[in-house]
Amino acid sequence: MNDLTINPFADYGNIIVGERFIPRKAELRAIHNRVLPWDGGNLAVVGDYRIGKSSLVYNALMEQKEALLEKKIMPMWIDIGTYEDISSFFRAMINKTWEELEEQEWVTPAIQRSYEQLMQAQRPWSEEVELVQRFFAKVRKNDIKVIVVLDEFDHARYLFRDKLSGFQALRELSYRPEWKVTLITCSRRTIKDIELQTRAISTFAGICHDLYLGVFQPAEQEVFFEKLSRAGIPVDEDLKSQFEFFCGGHPFHMDQLGYALVEQYRESGTLDFAQAAEMVEHGFIDKYDYIIRILREDGSLSKLLQILFGPVVDVDEIDIDRLSRFGFVRKSADGKYETYSRHFFTYLKIVERRENFWPAWKNMETRLRQLVRSTLERHYGAGWLPALEKAHPELSRDIFDRLRGELQVEQAYFESRAPRNLLEIAQPRDLFAIVDAYWEQFSSVVQQDHDEWSERARLLSVAGAPLSQDRDQSAQESQRRQAEALIQEILENIEMG
Repeated sequence: MNDLTINPFADYGNIIVGERFIPRKAELRAIHNRVLPWDGGNLAVVGDYRIGKSSLVYNALMEQKEALLEKKIMPMWIDIGTYEDISSFFRAMINKTWEELEEQEWVTPAIQRSYEQLMQAQRPWSEEVELVQRFFAKVRKNDIKVIVVLDEFDHARYLFRDKLSGFQALRELSYRPEWKVTLITCSRRTIKDIELQTRAISTFAGICHDLYLGVFQPAEQEVFFEKLSRAGIPVDEDLKSQFEFFCGGHPFHMDQLGYALVEQYRESGTLDFAQAAEMVEHGFIDKYDYIIRILREDGSLSKLLQILFGPVVDVDEIDIDRLSRFGFVRKSADGKYETYSRHFFTYLKIVERRENFWPAWKNMETRLRQLVRSTLERHYGAGWLPALEKAHPELSRDIFDRLRGELQVEQAYFESRAPRNLLEIAQPRDLFAIVDAYWEQFSSVVQQDHDEWSERARLLSVAGAPLSQDRDQSAQESQRRQAEALIQEILENIEMG
């Protein structure tokens, strides 16, 4: 019998262990194969915020600690975000190792002498690094393999900022066979990016294998739904579809929504998905804003928006590969690019309208929107939409019905941030289509032949399209130069009118 007084998802946001942990078999195997052999190498687990990096590594090693200790493999966990300087961090590594050695009764006279020497008064950094190496050499000489998990490794940007040699010290500690310590880092950025942000000159990244962690695969999502069902929630295809829209397989979002559903169901005995989604709405948006801040910080936000929505200005294969590894971009069945959930995709559309990665394009878009609004208001009055749709039903069918649906979705999920009217969400291709269909009225303010205007509008609509798998990236720069010239012509014609 299910105990519905207990919400199994109440621990969301923490490291997930035990029955609640959903195994990612391929990733767990990758960790074991890389780090457990005597001469195994370093591993960098990289992924989005709250994607499950810490939970994965914890279950791979710390939950198996007793079995590993029997093989004289000693895993340790260090959250480097809790340290303010590099010396305290390295000393913590030594102290944690010493405590475990004492508990296992593996301390030898040589290890003890080395430890006591390290714990004496402060000394120059270079001497301290040598003593740390000497200590771990004594440990390894006794056939003990040390694995150190460095959680929240993004903090190394600040921890090593005053001593950039910290990266090199880690490299030496894990590189030399006589004292080799195997390191596993968990971070949102790659080690290479972290090093670059501190301007460190190091090859630490070069000796770490990157393991990118993305959203749950379908089989892993099914395990989640089984747990949700055991908590008393009726799971059907409609519920799964709604989870897919909001979460797209993201573990943290699925746990948030699962928690809200169980809370709702155990309190009222009813299931209202929309109400449950509203309960966690702020948590979703907070995470989206965090992702956007990180992407903007490393220059990737404009790349993501170009890929998803266009226009494509300066995206290359490296950008696509990088964003794909993090799960921010993937190909849909029709060859277009999308992100991990439609809910996040919708939020990014709102963000895209505020960005200005191509000023000429944004200027044209703004002027076109002003032109369309003022012209329609002049002919139909402030409430122009019903009259225009009656006069041109094809516009309603091809443009306004779609825009109306998109606006309703944005206002339903992001009411305070969503636009108020259809023209605010209209893309240049929509605005061009309105002008073309209502040319009789617009011709008086657009000083250009209709055929010339239509051809320029067609070319710019192509230039403004999002990235597709068959787009020729080598022609990107020439297309942009052509578009710049066309934009200038259109702006001049609008101003003249």
